[in-house]
Amino acid sequence: VSYQQLQVSGGFPPLSITVSGSPLPVGLTLDRETGMFRGSPMTTGNLYTTVIIRDSYAPAPELTSVHISIQVGPAPFSIAQSLPSKLVLNRPFSGKIIALGGIPPYSFGMTSGSLPPGLIPIDGSTGQISGTPTTAGYYSFTVSATDSSSPPLSSNGNFGFTVTTPLGRNDSIGTATPIDNGDFFASISPYIDPADTAPLPADTDYYKLTSISGATVHLATGTGQAVGIPRLDTVLEVFDANGTRLATCNQPGNTSTNFTSACIDDDIPDPPSTDSALDLKVPGSPSTPTTFFVHVLDWRGDARPDMMYSLSVIGVVDPLKITSTSLTPAARGLAYSQQLNSANGTGPINWSLSSGTLPPGIALSSSGLLTGTATTDGTYPFATQASDSSTPPQVVTASEQIQVVDPIKIVSSPTLPAACINQPYNFAMQSSGGVQPFFWGFISNHWMGINLDSSTGVFSGTSPVTGTFTGKVILSDATGYPFTQNISLTVNQCP
Repeated sequence: VSYQQLQVSGGFPPLSITVSGSPLPVGLTLDRETGMFRGSPMTTGNLYTTVIIRDSYAPAPELTSVHISIQVGPAPFSIAQSLPSKLVLNRPFSGKIIALGGIPPYSFGMTSGSLPPGLIPIDGSTGQISGTPTTAGYYSFTVSATDSSSPPLSSNGNFGFTVTTPLGRNDSIGTATPIDNGDFFASISPYIDPADTAPLPADTDYYKLTSISGATVHLATGTGQAVGIPRLDTVLEVFDANGTRLATCNQPGNTSTNFTSACIDDDIPDPPSTDSALDLKVPGSPSTPTTFFVHVLDWRGDARPDMMYSLSVIGVVDPLKITSTSLTPAARGLAYSQQLNSANGTGPINWSLSSGTLPPGIALSSSGLLTGTATTDGTYPFATQASDSSTPPQVVTASEQIQVVDPIKIVSSPTLPAACINQPYNFAMQSSGGVQPFFWGFISNHWMGINLDSSTGVFSGTSPVTGTFTGKVILSDATGYPFTQNISLTVNQCP
């Protein structure tokens, strides 16, 4: 790195600058023309030397000299954030703790925390961490590094790994990545063009989109035209679910409304470009959801596997869908009300029952409201149908079910078993009916050192005082109808 420059005035240029006496520290050099010290000194200590400056005056050049003192100390010592924050489950990993500054060699050790199972402990001399993580989760740890200074310098670094399940490849229709409108970024490796022999398998990306038939969707790839580096030559295709290329597209520059071209494009012609674009008329019966697949690949062969491209999607019309597919359980004999919900429809939504049976006592209105009072326990599966106000209307169905149970109830005696002062107490409240999850609550104006566990319904603790204490226990479940019981507990002075 740049260290310092001598400032010289007067004389007849050009100048010649040399060192006399003690040499400069190893790794540090002096530019003989500019007087700039450069480099990275490799040894510490104090250096005293003489610099001689000679100009070019003829016939007798002028000379001057200056005594220089250079003190080289250890660079600040630290640990770099050299490890990734995410690891892939069951995929090999190799990383390294990097120490900066100080004097090598360094030594490393983990002072707290833990590595993900499957990783080999840190190598004390190299800082290497490797292995195959076998358990998903978050793992944090602290690493200490020590250099070879006298006395040695040390530094700590905090690290964390999140081990996640791999996303998997999207190189087929069956593994396509679901997307919607927006810009998406990825990388692909090349095919061989021209193919001197059968091309080797190369990376290829598929994306899954769903839109309303009749919508016009604009698709375009971007490959960094202005960057000035080797670029992908993207090819863009559109397929149906059977892998058949669609033929309802317009090529770049075609503004007609015919949409009769094959859905494949290599290069945008005007101006010449390695990017690709298509305008797709989504096929299918009017106003029905249609799924199609966008395929992106490279065909020129000058791309590396790490070269990025973008895929831009504009114009997807999200189809009508039912979003309320997990209905609240019903408590028999108590009023029930649940609103069905949808998204992306046009105008008012009309609801109906398309199959199955609702619980006796509950009815579905055309606005999607389930109301009534269930009369019979059991699980009732059925399917709802929603249609919007478009022409023709979009129609979708969804499988639902309602579970009818006895209302939640506390069956324990309101007078709890007595407790003894300063002795551990434990009593489990009992209930019947209801649907998990249960939540127990306790309200009292007198704290006695004995508390109620909200998930198990167990009273436990130790009371430091005697007396009879009262309170209110509230038990709620998934039906939304809580049950309340007033209780009393006496704490005695036991032998």
